[in-house]
Amino acid sequence: MRALGVSGLQRTPLAPDLPTLDESGVRGFNVTTWDSFVAPAGTPRPVIARLNAETVRVLRTPEVRELFRKMGYEPTGTTPEELANICAPKPVLWSKVIRDANIRID
Repeated sequence: MRALGVSGLQRTPLAPDLPTLDESGVRGFNVTTWDSFVAPAGTPRPVIARLNAETVRVLRTPEVRELFRKMGYEPTGTTPEELANICAPKPVLWSKVIRDANIRID
């Protein structure tokens, strides 16, 4: 098996010589994975703010950053609003991919 490229817009430190698909000519290709913590609807805003602040604090520690990097992740930590902006366009994007590829659930 031979890797053709990285699906995000940034090269990975795990394979720095492997180009991105964008660099290889598939302009604008940017499909990455991300993980997040979510809370039930109606969780009080101060609770969300505290959970977010503590999570971001831990993600920024050198030990946790190194652990994630060894697994190929680049931990960032965002605000709830930034996460909402990341999530908002996904249903439209993947609905188009499913429609264009004529994917059916049988």
